[in-house]
Amino acid sequence: MLGYLFLSIPVGAWLVAAMNDAEEMKIPNWISIALLITFPAAAIYFQYSTELFLSSVALGVAVLIGCFILFALNVFGGGDAKLLAASAPWVGVAGFLPFVLKITLMGGALAILVMMFRRMPPLPIYAQVPWLMQAHEGKSYIPYGIAIAAGGVWSLPDLPIYALVTGG
Repeated sequence: MLGYLFLSIPVGAWLVAAMNDAEEMKIPNWISIALLITFPAAAIYFQYSTELFLSSVALGVAVLIGCFILFALNVFGGGDAKLLAASAPWVGVAGFLPFVLKITLMGGALAILVMMFRRMPPLPIYAQVPWLMQAHEGKSYIPYGIAIAAGGVWSLPDLPIYALVTGG
């Protein structure tokens, strides 16, 4: 039962990040911190080998460095960079490439949807929903936290803990 609770941590973090990114156009630091703090507890509970744990942590560090280079080049948002880096240990080395591929596919779909949305004339209801109006008016910002969440949920079966929880 506790295994399912640990499995819900990255999923819940991704979904909250997506909602925050859509509504406020930022991903709060506490989401990434929660992922970082809970990963070692999950690794202990699931009896990760030392090698698996260290490779997962090293992946997180490498992703953080890579994402901050992208952030410095103004390719990536800071919240997106931190969320990806904090998610990397949960995904693991073996599942990371499929995770990034799925995020990329979801990001492409999201970009197309956002561009289509912005080409439509604004409806009067948008004035009642400030974040929707901001999303419609935003010329360059795409809430990539949504793509990270969608790719993450899609990647759920690739997570090492998923196999441990479901016995697969």
